[in-house]
Amino acid sequence: MSTSTLQARVASCCAKGEGICAFELVPADSERWPQFTAGAHIAVHVGENLVRQYSLCNNPAEQDRYEIAVLRDPRSRGARA
Repeated sequence: MSTSTLQARVASCCAKGEGICAFELVPADSERWPQFTAGAHIAVHVGENLVRQYSLCNNPAEQDRYEIAVLRDPRSRGARA
């Protein structure tokens, strides 16, 4: 998987369970994401100097989108640094 920074937009968001939301990320400026393998993670920049790691949970054969699942944790700083 590439280590370069890619621009994304959130195409959809839906609840997956108690406090869990799935986010579908699509490329903002290209047609395809780099390929990945099962168990891969991405670093999501959610604010200045704030980065979170998330597991990719969609099929690795899909290059038109990435899907991550995010657990809401009331103790987390989230995107508020």
